[in-house]
Amino acid sequence: MEKKWSALIGKAGYNDFQSPFLREILNTLPIALFIADLDQRVLFINQTLLSKIPPGDYIGYPCKKLYGENCDTMLCAYQQLQKGHHTCLFNLKGKTWKVQSTYLYDCHHEPWGYCEIITDPNENDTAGHILKSIVNGAPGGVFRICYDDAFTILYANATFSHRHHINPEDSDFLNLTSHLYPQDFKYLHSEISKAIQRKDLTITFEAQVQCTDGLVHWFNYSCGIDYSNHFPIISGFEIDITAQKDLESKLRLSEKQLKIAFAQTNDTIWNYDIHTHTIKQSRFSMRQFGGPEIMRNVPEGQIDSGFVHPDSAETYRQLHQKIISGNRKSEATVRLRHQDGNYEWERIKYRVIKDHSGNPIKAIGISKNISAEMHAKSQAQLDALTQLYNRSFFEERVTGYLYDHPDVQRHSQGALLMIDLDDFKSVNDSYGHAFGDEVLRVISQRLRSCFRYNDLIARMGGDEFSIFLPDLPSEDFAHKKALEVCKTLQMPLYDVTPHDREYQPSCSLGIAFFPEHGTLFSDLYQNADVAQYNAKRTGKNKYAIYGLAMNAESSSSANWMNKEWLMDELDELVYISNISNYDLIYLNRAGRKLTGIGDVDYTGKKCYEIMRGRKSPCPHCNNHQLNPEKFISWRNFNPHLGKSFIMKAKLVPWDGVLSRMEYALDTDIDPEISKQMEKHR
Repeated sequence: MEKKWSALIGKAGYNDFQSPFLREILNTLPIALFIADLDQRVLFINQTLLSKIPPGDYIGYPCKKLYGENCDTMLCAYQQLQKGHHTCLFNLKGKTWKVQSTYLYDCHHEPWGYCEIITDPNENDTAGHILKSIVNGAPGGVFRICYDDAFTILYANATFSHRHHINPEDSDFLNLTSHLYPQDFKYLHSEISKAIQRKDLTITFEAQVQCTDGLVHWFNYSCGIDYSNHFPIISGFEIDITAQKDLESKLRLSEKQLKIAFAQTNDTIWNYDIHTHTIKQSRFSMRQFGGPEIMRNVPEGQIDSGFVHPDSAETYRQLHQKIISGNRKSEATVRLRHQDGNYEWERIKYRVIKDHSGNPIKAIGISKNISAEMHAKSQAQLDALTQLYNRSFFEERVTGYLYDHPDVQRHSQGALLMIDLDDFKSVNDSYGHAFGDEVLRVISQRLRSCFRYNDLIARMGGDEFSIFLPDLPSEDFAHKKALEVCKTLQMPLYDVTPHDREYQPSCSLGIAFFPEHGTLFSDLYQNADVAQYNAKRTGKNKYAIYGLAMNAESSSSANWMNKEWLMDELDELVYISNISNYDLIYLNRAGRKLTGIGDVDYTGKKCYEIMRGRKSPCPHCNNHQLNPEKFISWRNFNPHLGKSFIMKAKLVPWDGVLSRMEYALDTDIDPEISKQMEKHR
C-alpha cells in the first residue's frame, strides 16, 4: 500500500502540497510520512509521524533534528535514494522500521524534494485496510486511470465511484469512457493529451461532468502523471466546485445588472481600498471626472491636486476619515472637478466591505451629480438682484454658527457688520431705479472681493447689507476689513453712471463682536445697527464699533471721531496712537511744537519714538488698563522733553477703531491749574 501512495505522491508538484484537501488526506493516513526539499529541510510532517516523535518545531529545520539519535541511519535512506534505491530498513529500540523514499518532481520533470514513508513491515495489511477506509470516506474523489484507449480505471474510491455510477462488480468497471458523456470525455481527453504531449508531471483543470443525480457538476482535478509504465498513469483528486461556480455566475450576473442599471443613470461608482488609500474608478467615472483609473493618496491627493474644491476639502477629508475609523457607511455633499474643468456638486455615499474578521478593507462609493438640485436650493437662499444671501437664510446661517460656538468665555469669535449706503435715496431719485439696481449689483461684487470664502454676505433689503465674519482671528482683522470696505465702495462707478456723470458711492458701517456684544443674532444685529447709525450721523463714509455708552440717540464716544480741528486749538499736548502697534495716528499742534517735529510727516512713527525718544515701547505703558468710560491720570517726568506732566489717557473710537488718547498738562505753565488737576486725579 505504501508503494501506491509513494507513486501517487511522487507525481505531485510543489504547489499541490499547498492544497488543504491533499494535506488533509496525508494527515489522516495511518502511515507516518514527511516531505523535505533537496537540501533536507522539512516541509511537511503528517499527524501520524508527529505522534511518534517528541514535540517540537521541525518545519524548515534540517531532517537531522527530526531523526534524533537515528540521524546517521535515516540519512543513509536519502543516500540510498540518490543511488536509485527506494527502500531501506533501520532499527529503533529493538524494532525494525521500513522507509519508502520517492522523489517529488515539478512540471519540468525536475526533482524539487522527496517524501519518506515510515511503516511497520508487520502491519502492512492493517494499514492497507485503514487507508482504504479513509480514502473511501474522503469527501473528494480519488482515482488512478491508465491513459489508454478505454481510460482504464485502476483505482477509484467510493466518492468517485458513486458520482460517476461505477460499480466494481460490473465488467465495465475498468472502462471510464462508458460512464462519461461524449462531450465530457472529449474535453477531459483533450486536456490530458495536451499535458502528456508536453511531458508534464502534473495537471490541474476544471470540467463540467453530468453525474448520477442527473445534474451537471463542476469539478476541479489535480493530478500527477507517471510515465514509468507502457501507458501513462494519471493519479489525482476530484473536488466538486459546483457551489463556487454558481456563486461566481451569480456575481457576474449581478455585476452585469449593476452595470446596466448604472448606465441608465448619471451616478458613478468607484472602489475605495482602505489599506492602500486608493480609489479605482469605473469607466463611467473616468469619463465624468477624468484623471487616472487609480487615484492614490486618498483623500489628501485629491485635495492637493484641486480635484476637490477648497470649500469642500474638510468635508471630503471627514468623509473618508469616518470610513477609516470603522463606520459602516459615510455620506457627504462636496464639489468635485469634472472633465471639463468645472466644479459640480456631488453627493457621495460609501458602504463598507469587511473581511472575515470584521475589519474594514474596502468601500464602494456611489456619487450622484446634484448640481441642478443645489442650484435650485441656492436660488431659494439668494437675493434675486445681487445673488448675495437673502435676509432669512443669512439669519439662519449666523444663528447656526452662534449655536455651535457656545464658549462665550473666549472673546471675539465672530463679528457682525452692518452696512448702509450713504444718500442712496437721492441716487434713485436722480437716476432712476434701474440705475439704482445696477449700483447695488456693483456694490455686491465689490463686497465679495473684500472678504474670505467662508464669510457670510447678505443683502438685508434696500441698500442695507450685512456681513458675518466667523472664526475671527482678532478684532483688528474686523477693523481692517471695515476700512477696506469703506475704501473699496468709495471708488467711482464710471461704467454704470448715465449721461457721462460720475457717481461716487460711500457707506456707513457698524460692527458688533460676538460674544462681547451679544450671543443671539437679534442682539448682534441691533447693536451693529446702532454702531452703523452713529457712524452715519457723525460724518458718514466711516465705521464705528458698538460700545456700552453707545445707543440710538447719542454716542459720547463717537464725538471724539475726527476732531483734529478742536484739539489743535488746545494749548496742551494731545496725541492719538494705535494700542496694538503703537503707531502715532494724530499729534496736535501743541504736541508737534513741543516735540520739535513741526510740520514733518509723522506717519509710521511710533508714539514712544516721538514722545519719549525711545526705540522700544515704554516699560510702564498702561494700554492694557485703558477703557472708553473714564480717564486714567498720573504724574510723570519726561526726560526726553525735559518736563513734568500730569497725564490723562483713555480709549476713544478714532475712525471707528478704539485708540489711545493721551492728554499731557505741563505743570510749569500754570501752577494753579496744575494744582486743580492734581486734586481731581
